[in-house]
Amino acid sequence: MAAFDAGGSDAAVFGAIDLSTGEVMGTASVSRELAPAAVGGTVASSASAAHWRLRAMATRKEHRGQGVGARVLGACVRHVAGQGGGLLWCNARVAARRFYERGGLTGCGEEFDIAGITHIVMWRRVDAEETGA
Repeated sequence: MAAFDAGGSDAAVFGAIDLSTGEVMGTASVSRELAPAAVGGTVASSASAAHWRLRAMATRKEHRGQGVGARVLGACVRHVAGQGGGLLWCNARVAARRFYERGGLTGCGEEFDIAGITHIVMWRRVDAEETGA
């Protein structure tokens, strides 16, 4: 798993790379961003708790179902834990909802479309001591 510094901030980009070919199999990024109101209405989140947005979560089609996405998500969770933990959230494609649920995220609010693709807000708490998804 490779991690790339996001310009000195506490944000990070992760990639699962096949070391034999150099092929990027999966990616995701996390950065601090306040969760939408749908999450605030669902969970009593402390104003002092860090909010982290998971973005650009993708696994190449031919590598899906092999644990690549789970390892990338786990790296993001460990990064958030290493920064003191907090609330991790994303706009998840509804088609990937079960993947995120296996990673401990819970859906909340109404489904909505982004560029013709149905999404739902999903979230989970990350403890500072957590070691993975």
